[in-house]
Amino acid sequence: MTRWLGAWAALLSACNVTAQSVSGGADLPERGDCPRGVAVVSSDYVSSEVALLFPSGKVASRAFLSSASSAASGLAAAFSGDIVVDAAPSRPGELVIVDRFGTNVLTFVDSRTAAVRAQLPVGTGFEANAQQYVEVDERSAYVPRLGQNAAPGREPFDAGSDLLVIDPSLPAVVGSVPLPRREGYLPAPSGVTQVGEDLLVTLQHARPDFSGMDDGELVGVSTLDRSIRYRLALRGSKNCGAVELSPSRKRLAVACEGYIDRKGAVLEPETSGLLLLDPAQDPPAELQRFSAVELFDGPIQASLEFVSDELLLVKTQTAQGSSQDNRLFSLRLDSGEVTLLARAARDPNGAGFGIAFGGMSCASGCGDPCFVADMSRGQLLRFTLQGGALAPLDPVIVGGAGLPPTGVTTF
Repeated sequence: MTRWLGAWAALLSACNVTAQSVSGGADLPERGDCPRGVAVVSSDYVSSEVALLFPSGKVASRAFLSSASSAASGLAAAFSGDIVVDAAPSRPGELVIVDRFGTNVLTFVDSRTAAVRAQLPVGTGFEANAQQYVEVDERSAYVPRLGQNAAPGREPFDAGSDLLVIDPSLPAVVGSVPLPRREGYLPAPSGVTQVGEDLLVTLQHARPDFSGMDDGELVGVSTLDRSIRYRLALRGSKNCGAVELSPSRKRLAVACEGYIDRKGAVLEPETSGLLLLDPAQDPPAELQRFSAVELFDGPIQASLEFVSDELLLVKTQTAQGSSQDNRLFSLRLDSGEVTLLARAARDPNGAGFGIAFGGMSCASGCGDPCFVADMSRGQLLRFTLQGGALAPLDPVIVGGAGLPPTGVTTF
């Protein structure tokens, strides 16, 4: 979530990112249904840098693009310190950089050449805080926007707290899907996942100033006519993230961290946990719940990663400067067995680092390792699946400008 960027910027020292340090694209070969590479975002929430890795973790381009890329690639707008990377499956090798709070721009770039095909503003006249880019086909993609426009009606599709519709072939904004609202709360869509012909949109239902949250909700939006097909209340769960689909596509999982304050402390730990759902039912039916407090002795972050159908990666939610360390776990869904995989390093003052473990990505079905961004040590943790459990491999140091890694995306 980007509403606490100021606090993070104060904790992390900005690095000088120069255009001369940009290393450009990388020729990563096609691998059929398996990812051709890994995009790693590194940031101190002032400057950002994107590196490209081979699926094994070998660095292919340490600074594919950065906040200083304008001189190297002709970017119309420099990147901010808050970006995420998503893939464009209809154009193999193309990445979409989502520049979030303060910039509200999509950048379409070729991973092989670092050539920017286009940039598209998605703010439509206000601070939209775009969260993600999900492409359905060559003519349709969707961007959940967290922010609401206080004075809509000046530009097309400018209401906000919605699902913005993009034609990536142009690219252009072509529509908006309004999302269900509860009195006193914005929909606040935090993530989108395609499940069959539907988009499963996670709604946080947050106050306009994020001073509170209601229970979360999943909304099914048809990709055929963009209608809302169903609503699924996540009763007793707050501040939930994007739904994840298991490798066999037979199970859905969503992590909820509970409402947190500006320092990352969870005010209602009992609303944090994991939910499993059955995508074969319409709408998806809840199968099982796991309490974060019972399993992990505290709340978890609103993101998770499937390693296999029965194994998940989960991260705890830790307040800045607390006595606790951020921790990374695996969870076996069949037995409920929890294994501690890593504990964050302490900050320079000897206190808990806060949210040290960031983006995660696994393609273990392709024989590739799992990656987890470790901001506390400035490296990527790597794990391999062996006998149904995760074993550590040597971590990856990306290099580049020396910014801590925050996000990991396979493409």
